[in-house]
Amino acid sequence: SHTVSTPGQCSHTVSTPGQCSHTVSTPGQCSHTVSAPGQCSHTVSTPGQCSHTVSAPGQCSHTVSTSGQCSHTVSTPGQCSHTVSTPGLCSHTVSTPGQCSHTVSTPGQCSHTVSTSGQCSHTVSTPGQCSHTVSTPGLCSHTVSTPGQCSHTVSTSGQCSHTV
Repeated sequence: SHTVSTPGQCSHTVSTPGQCSHTVSTPGQCSHTVSAPGQCSHTVSTPGQCSHTVSAPGQCSHTVSTSGQCSHTVSTPGQCSHTVSTPGLCSHTVSTPGQCSHTVSTPGQCSHTVSTSGQCSHTVSTPGQCSHTVSTPGLCSHTVSTPGQCSHTVSTSGQCSHTV
């Protein structure tokens, strides 16, 4: 396990105990957390203009919750049944072709996309002051990229070796 601290607008920490769990926390205008314990369930939280959470425990269930001017929730437990509720400025679409692939797109002041296919690899992209991407193809590789005032990248593949 290790810690990365970048004092300024975007300090963050990466901790990877066990086979595949780790956390990335970046407080500031673009703070967020990525936690992937066990079979790579994880959470992405970006408080600010468009905070949201992505949780993917198990092989294919996950939840996306975004509060702010564009709050909404996407929940897909089991064979990827899900619900989408968008009280705010952001219209969006959810499409679930196949057993476990789906996309949530919310254009507007807080647009982002969540797409999951196969073993629940997915991407979360939130362009704006704090855009970022989380991609988990296979069991445990993923990348977090936040270009802007707080850009950084976390990439993990295989048995969750990773680089920040």
